[in-house]
Amino acid sequence: MISQSSYLKQRLMGVSNVTISPPLNITAETFATVADFCYTHKIHLTPSNIAAIKVAAELLGMTEGENLCEVTESYFERVIGVDASLVIRSCVTMLPEAETTASLVSRCIEAMIWNGDVSFLDDVIEMPSQDFQMVASYLNKRLPNHDALYKIIDFYLKVRHVSSSHAIDGPLLILLRTVTSDFF
Repeated sequence: MISQSSYLKQRLMGVSNVTISPPLNITAETFATVADFCYTHKIHLTPSNIAAIKVAAELLGMTEGENLCEVTESYFERVIGVDASLVIRSCVTMLPEAETTASLVSRCIEAMIWNGDVSFLDDVIEMPSQDFQMVASYLNKRLPNHDALYKIIDFYLKVRHVSSSHAIDGPLLILLRTVTSDFF
């Protein structure tokens, strides 16, 4: 496993007595799946588990040998065109790592926007404001046309009962200033 993970290689090489905890958001089940891949080079990916395995692959630096990062990326790119709504639900539970390691949530939203599927809005409005800000910031970088992002932010603020009559402060204000500064 060390030969395929830069994270493990860095922590285990030349050490005789080791106690190691996997990075955040890697469950024992996900770690076991990743370990199994290292020995069998086989993995069962589904729309429900792709986020967890992709995040684990990225956090563990699985870029050596049979490259789990590439395997998960290839699957992710195929599945978001077909079942992005299921993938996004599995990603939301993995925030912030699902976004900071591989932009999974924003890429799902982007795919759904291009497919005319607005079902992601149900998942977006459930996000805490910090997670929403992060995803919106990544979308700001990804989307060539910011009209969709403005609509998502507007929808989020309306559903969260933040209107122009209320003071918008903190992370959402910073996000709105960031997005609008691209145009002014």
